[in-house]
Amino acid sequence: MIGRKYGSRKFFIATGLVGFLAILSTYYLGIFPIVTLRQSEILCPSPISIGEEVNPFGLGDSENGEQTLYYIQDLDDKDGFFSVRYTSDNELIKKIRPLLNCEYTGGDVATTQSRIILVIDGTITMRLEASIVLDEAKPGLQVRSLGWLEFKKPQELKAELDNLSPYLLPWLHI
Repeated sequence: MIGRKYGSRKFFIATGLVGFLAILSTYYLGIFPIVTLRQSEILCPSPISIGEEVNPFGLGDSENGEQTLYYIQDLDDKDGFFSVRYTSDNELIKKIRPLLNCEYTGGDVATTQSRIILVIDGTITMRLEASIVLDEAKPGLQVRSLGWLEFKKPQELKAELDNLSPYLLPWLHI
């Protein structure tokens, strides 16, 4: 009986170790964290003309309250080790928000996978979400209600987003 108990302990330790290594390897491959998103809407200014400057993250009364900014990179866009970065530092968010000023183009881009999300007061007040492209060819935002918006200062925005903290947990639900 003692040998059998010891054998099952080895099995559980080995299974736990294999499971831990599997999770660790998927994390290093960039699969983690698993991100689940609830439906969100961007407040849309009206009317808007081609060439007009707009900041979808500057709409609404969002200066007060808890804010968290998430930058979720697609595996193809990932330029560093971490695929999700975030901050709850209101001062850093205040520096980033003006850098999200864009020019309305009237177009659409269908292949954006990375996202930038601003959560205000948890999920109670509002969650603003847009797909983001930060490559050198054509940086901008794809917003469901506005279409394609081109950044005014893409290099400065990229530098500030690199200052966000890495999200280290295996699951993120916004």
